[in-house]
Amino acid sequence: MNTLFETESNNKIIERINRLNSSSPAQWGEMSVSQMLAHCSETLIIAIGDKEVKRDFLGYFFGNIAKKQALSDKPIKKGLPTSKVFKMTTDKNFDEEKTKLISLLNRFAEIGTGGIKDYPHPFFGYMTPEEKGLIQWKHLDHHLSQFGV
Repeated sequence: MNTLFETESNNKIIERINRLNSSSPAQWGEMSVSQMLAHCSETLIIAIGDKEVKRDFLGYFFGNIAKKQALSDKPIKKGLPTSKVFKMTTDKNFDEEKTKLISLLNRFAEIGTGGIKDYPHPFFGYMTPEEKGLIQWKHLDHHLSQFGV
């Protein structure tokens, strides 16, 4: 499986981000393209460990089951609920969000597995750095597919 810790996989995600524009339409879901970029940045900020958030109540009960599904070879399903931590409800500046996300992707790859802090995911709970690299790649792939790239 792909992971953001692999240079080639990371670069392919960045190439796909660079194919987006401020009017790229969503093929499903409610987010605009700029909100999606901000949403993906927020997940990386938490995965890296720059921001620690409390675990969702439901995560204590369903997080481990959901984590196993998220780490499988199957793509992420459309329309799954989003934790309130990651919801983007206001519009964002496309160019700023694109630059921020690419910068975070480069940083994620640079710090590698040894630089990822050991904070729990708000839903999945504790994850190894390797699991974070896999899930972040799948999450980005899911949302880039949402916008046709």
